[in-house]
Amino acid sequence: MLHVGVCDDEQILARRLGASLRKMFAERGVDAGISIFLSGKRLLEKAELLDLVFLDIDMPFLDGVETGKRLRLRNPDCAIVMVSAMEHRMKEGYVVGARRFVTKPVEMEELREAVDAVLEISPGTEQIRLFLNNHPYEVRQNQIDYLEAYNG
Repeated sequence: MLHVGVCDDEQILARRLGASLRKMFAERGVDAGISIFLSGKRLLEKAELLDLVFLDIDMPFLDGVETGKRLRLRNPDCAIVMVSAMEHRMKEGYVVGARRFVTKPVEMEELREAVDAVLEISPGTEQIRLFLNNHPYEVRQNQIDYLEAYNG
């Protein structure tokens, strides 16, 4: 499962974006769980669990750029897509290694393009099922360093 975070201090916008992402991932056959965070602080509490984050730049207290920097320290493999109505701040996303930028109000075609681009450049995020002593384990491909098979 792909763990996706949407972080925006405006609850209505965050929920709309989350609903759009659910639909887009479902259309692509990607099993994705979407979590909504209304502040950078809340997102950082779950940073290690996330594979992809849609991060608003302009938020009070801890803005998207600072949140992105801290996220990158805690989870360097997490893909970041910056979201903002303030196009003049989009370049700040390069500081945190953002893979894409989406402008507000969010247009579905632009969001679709960002989702497709991140899915294409995020190899190894697919979950596979492994068994150890007849007990199943779900593991992302990019977490496997070495694998050896016996009797199967």
